Amino acid sequence: QGERSFAGQFTSVLDVSDVEGALAAARVVVGSVHSARALAYAARVGVDPASLRMAVIFQEMARPRVSGVAFSRDPVTGADEAVVEAVEGTGDALVGHGVQPARWRVGARGVLSAPDAPPLGDGPLAEIVETVRSVASRARQPADVEWVWDGREVHLVQWRPITALSGTGRVWSSR
Repeated sequence: QGERSFAGQFTSVLDVSDVEGALAAARVVVGSVHSARALAYAARVGVDPASLRMAVIFQEMARPRVSGVAFSRDPVTGADEAVVEAVEGTGDALVGHGVQPARWRVGARGVLSAPDAPPLGDGPLAEIVETVRSVASRARQPADVEWVWDGREVHLVQWRPITALSGTGRVWSSR
């Protein structure tokens, strides 16, 4: 599984406010390892479903105005360009609801392409690009970072290696 990210395959639960809710959310998250979506993905990428395990992480809920994903390299072409995708609100709109994200491509000399009506200003965009490049540098491998912007700060939610660059040619995206 270290060579497969399973990005978007498992359930996340947002806005949990008490212990009972946290326990119920943990059961949902752990159960999602056996969901039809996760099992189909495992079969598609040659991972034995019996080997799947789930850890549950509890994080403070950031109140995002904008959220999304950033790649330190283009996950489709492998080009040395950061790719940032964003939607207004929480990231579940991007992952679960098939919303068309705003998309930027950023090279070493600056923005190469940007959406017509960007939901993010230049400051948060630059911070997101700097963050994904820093994570990739420290990890010594291309990075896929989930982030949220609450109107004041960019928060890193999680990161994983970009596994599509390993030759699979498959990228999970709602774009």
